[in-house]
Amino acid sequence: MKHIVLSPAEMFLYNLAGQDDFRFLVLKTVLGYLLLRAQNPTTTKAVFFLDSNINELGVVNGGTGKSLLLLYLSYMRSLCQISGKDFNSTLRFIYDRVTEFTSIIGFNDMKSNIDFEHFFGRSTDGQLIERKYKQSIFIPYIYSPKLAFTSNYYPKAPSGNSTDRRLYVYEVSAYYSKKLTPKDEFGHSFFYDWDEGQWLEFDRLMISCVQLYLQHGLLEAPSIHLEQRKLISEVGTEIMEFLDEVLLTKTKLHKKELFADFRKESTASSRYQLSHRGFTIKVKKYLEYKGIPYKETPSDTKVFIEVITEEAQKKQSLLTINDIKTDYRTVDTANKMTRLVNQIQKFFSTDNTTKN
Repeated sequence: MKHIVLSPAEMFLYNLAGQDDFRFLVLKTVLGYLLLRAQNPTTTKAVFFLDSNINELGVVNGGTGKSLLLLYLSYMRSLCQISGKDFNSTLRFIYDRVTEFTSIIGFNDMKSNIDFEHFFGRSTDGQLIERKYKQSIFIPYIYSPKLAFTSNYYPKAPSGNSTDRRLYVYEVSAYYSKKLTPKDEFGHSFFYDWDEGQWLEFDRLMISCVQLYLQHGLLEAPSIHLEQRKLISEVGTEIMEFLDEVLLTKTKLHKKELFADFRKESTASSRYQLSHRGFTIKVKKYLEYKGIPYKETPSDTKVFIEVITEEAQKKQSLLTINDIKTDYRTVDTANKMTRLVNQIQKFFSTDNTTKN
């Protein structure tokens, strides 16, 4: 891309993509998807623009430019922006500014504890909009607005096909920060300081995004930290750190004893303490995300979780008769049977049994 002169609007996107050509193309298809009004139940996604930094560990790195992406969309489509920090799914009129003409609902700067399951139906079904002091409206799915989110945190969502079908995450590079803003780099405020030529460049850019989406579909960029963030979201840092330490010295874990040890070290209040069953589920998720093979033993009571070490895997490498190399020969005549019997008798009449 270095040999091509990009407009400030396009260069901003290139920087958000980490100056990676493929991630740049992917970001354009994401914007193209959100701009296109057509709805298709097989491809509908709620799009999360997420910091590539792992903010779940406690260090929040805002100011990366994610919110500016919603502004990009708002200058091309009717976008209803909702504050993520103030969002409360239990509020009856939270969507009362959404109308039949809204193309996109943009949730800006979502909190860390937001439950994505609330949006399952809204991303794939029609939407009932309750409005304060006004008549409610129902927007059929084919006319319903698409959903876009910006957040420093991976959404709280159950693992599985339901989430995979509805959620799309794009990790935004940490190119921009409080120390370097788009205004610092380009010398002007986007949109407010643009002249006619810059607006034309922006329009061409956004139209090209739609064309790229129609050409390629919604592409996916390689994960930067998504798997680790999913692990943090589903398991929690406290359990992760506890298990990291335990597995340094143990491979066979008694479930009840492990839970008791965790309870002793846990700093969570009793109100938020996990049940024994909930803790065991998270232990299994931790092992699965880390790619650590394990089994529950014994098979009847499953009192233990036992990590399968490399040495144990080697011992179990021959699991069935199919794993044993054999040289089968068909015995289909009397002479062949006679020779086989003679070979067996000869084998047992010698020292072969003691040698083996």
